[in-house]
Amino acid sequence: MSTFTAIAIMVAWVFAQRFLYGFDDRWIQNRRDTIVSGIIGGRPASTEERWVLVYTGWTGAVAGAVGTQILLSLAWIILAQSVDQKELKLFAYVTVFFTWIGVLAWLAETFVSYMRFRSLLRESETD
Repeated sequence: MSTFTAIAIMVAWVFAQRFLYGFDDRWIQNRRDTIVSGIIGGRPASTEERWVLVYTGWTGAVAGAVGTQILLSLAWIILAQSVDQKELKLFAYVTVFFTWIGVLAWLAETFVSYMRFRSLLRESETD
């Protein structure tokens, strides 16, 4: 692959991945805010329905976001293997590294949010 083509593909891929990362992050945040505001606001939904909301909507958002970034990191690795320039390979591998930092951050955020959901739902059950 020529240098110009590889650079053009990488620039386009970075913009697409950044857009998806921002979209996925807002999706996760909005789902979490919806659940928390429903619990704190005392909306008349049963506790079972709230747990269903946590397990389906919110975990689906997290799984979709993490899965998308994993697929994009695999595509970056494939792209790195197809270029001959060392600088472009380094750029691709650094991008994979930062993608995985983002994925691990989402997983840590997921754990903390889940623990918060559990405590909020238990508090709302006792009220």
